[in-house]
Amino acid sequence: MGKHNAFFLIAAAAAMLLTAACAFFVPDEPPVVEGRAADFPHDVHHSDDVGMDCVECHDGAEDQERAGMPTLGQCWQCHEEAKELEKPFERQLAGFVLPGAEEATWSTVTAPSIEFTFSHSDHVAADLDCLDCHIGADTSVKVTWDWKMTMSECVNCHDQGIAPAVQDCAGCHDGLDQNTVLPSHDGSWMQIHGALALGGHDCQDQASRNCSLCHQRSECDSCHASTEPISHTESWRRRGHGLAAQLDRNRCATCHTESSCDSCHRVEEPISHGVTWGGATSFHCVGCHIPLGSDDSCTACHRGTPSHRTASRRPGPPHPGAGSDCLSCHLPLEHIINGQDCSLCHR
Repeated sequence: MGKHNAFFLIAAAAAMLLTAACAFFVPDEPPVVEGRAADFPHDVHHSDDVGMDCVECHDGAEDQERAGMPTLGQCWQCHEEAKELEKPFERQLAGFVLPGAEEATWSTVTAPSIEFTFSHSDHVAADLDCLDCHIGADTSVKVTWDWKMTMSECVNCHDQGIAPAVQDCAGCHDGLDQNTVLPSHDGSWMQIHGALALGGHDCQDQASRNCSLCHQRSECDSCHASTEPISHTESWRRRGHGLAAQLDRNRCATCHTESSCDSCHRVEEPISHGVTWGGATSFHCVGCHIPLGSDDSCTACHRGTPSHRTASRRPGPPHPGAGSDCLSCHLPLEHIINGQDCSLCHR
């Protein structure tokens, strides 16, 4: 196996181990409310036996901008203290109320990532029901991140004519437009924005990671035409970019066309093409032809190499036929033994 292929396999294995380690130590999602109970039984309160409606606990949802939370006094109208103490703490009323507070604590699921204008009363006036937005809340046993209302859900609803269309950012975010510099775009933003943009394909529902809300693709192109990504150091140019291209060629294609690779490598050989790479005993045969295939890395630059068509033909009968061991007679060879069947080249 060629040195460059071995290096590639080691790097790929290291990347997989790192991914597995991150998946083990980093949770899929943050806790709903750190230190607070998250398993509130909405299903019990909405059941036929209890028969409560949303607005009985969330006061103000029908006629105010903000839907409130129930106070402890409201809860105690139905709950009995003796039975409460029989429950584990996370199921008691106190488990849903911060120390010193008089009402239940809002879950971080409903907290917006950026300030915006929203009115529950306006949506009720538009003949929307609570469950039109808070789907499944009536049958849930705990608060989960599935409840999170995303900006795309809001925009889709408005764009369908169910509500007035949203013309621009300021329609929901007072004073915000495409020229507003967000708090996240601080001094370190230039160093980290590339990684976020590359990972944004699965985060489009998170407005803070959806670059296309404010930026056009042409802005990326025009900026990087004069400013190289921070990863493109001198060591990257000499040693790192080839491995990165093998791991994910599409990432390079974000800025570079195939012709840019060709034009450079006409004068600059890959670093793997050292002193033992060419000649009659070239190690490049071992590096590329194990296994032999049309998708090997050589075809990135070399297509239809003439020397591959110069192998001498096998003699006809009575020359040994199929299944014979060529190396029992043809030693030493003029080229390195690459481990493949001789008939792949000598036909």
